[in-house]
Amino acid sequence: MKNNITLYSRIINFKKRIIKKRIVPKEISFVLDSFFNNLHNLIIISKDLTVNSIIKTKDLTKDSIIKTKDLTMDSIIRTKDLSNDFSREIIKSSQDTKKNRQKISILNSIVFFPFFIFQIIYVIILSLSLKRFNINQESDQRAIKNIQRICVNSFNVKKRVKKYYGRNSEIINPPICVDKFFYINDGGFWLSVNRLTPEKRIEIQINAFNEKPDTDLIVVGGYDNFNLSYVDNLKKSAGKNIIFLNHLSENNLRILYANCKGFIATSKDEDFGMSVVEAMASGKPVIVPNEGGYKETIINGETGVMIDDINKDKIIEAIKIIEENPIKYKEACEKQAKKFDTKIFIKKIKQLIKET
Repeated sequence: MKNNITLYSRIINFKKRIIKKRIVPKEISFVLDSFFNNLHNLIIISKDLTVNSIIKTKDLTKDSIIKTKDLTMDSIIRTKDLSNDFSREIIKSSQDTKKNRQKISILNSIVFFPFFIFQIIYVIILSLSLKRFNINQESDQRAIKNIQRICVNSFNVKKRVKKYYGRNSEIINPPICVDKFFYINDGGFWLSVNRLTPEKRIEIQINAFNEKPDTDLIVVGGYDNFNLSYVDNLKKSAGKNIIFLNHLSENNLRILYANCKGFIATSKDEDFGMSVVEAMASGKPVIVPNEGGYKETIINGETGVMIDDINKDKIIEAIKIIEENPIKYKEACEKQAKKFDTKIFIKKIKQLIKET
């Protein structure tokens, strides 16, 4: 088993290097993950069965010895014979079980391998099919001409549509259920809610709070397999005052919003940024970079602090400013959040559909 695990580890390391260096497409990387995860499970199951078999054999042998001590000499002789026979049966049974496990492992691999090959073939065929449609900048520009009206979620995205498509678009901000958020108090921690991906620049937050060990930061967010190394580096570099949470229910997340001291976001050129509006709906001030969609939702100095060319030192300074009196931002934050309520979204989207 040790040789099998060593071989498997080498294969997994080779696979990780391939995925990290983006040598193969993401679709094939997913297929590789599925295949090696299945192989790993087979090895673990085989190992567990072997350990269980050894433990059971030891227990049975101990019971046989204890019973033998309580018998007469004649019984001991008979017991030895029976014990030998019994031991031989156990060994034979164990060997047969091991052979059966090996057969099952081989059979599973044989059954799964064609499926693995089929997945690779499917990905290749799909890639070739997409090429047939000639999906490129030219076809994209042709397709956009057939669209009657374009609706975007922010002025930031509106500028991109104008730049790349030469088309005007209408802004309808994403709906925020403002009434579901509430204020409890100014707790002893700061909050960050975002996907854990490089464009969110979470490392800036980590670096800032590493220099403020007396102030806690809770980072809430999920991530996929392609960002594992990024998340691992974040967690390794984070101090004890930084906590990572994942898979929170909406209710638990709202409770964190309600109890945090303030909210931090560091996304690069964010499209809109719903999380900062949710924080304001909870009456909490926010710290954000002065770029992207944040410029459309945050009022600098009233609902939080906006930072040009954001870095850890500027975040630390902004934290000091807000912590002087976090409650003073509450009313302005709640008022600003109502501008992005679900009711407004429904009204605008209905009007857009009616006019189209």
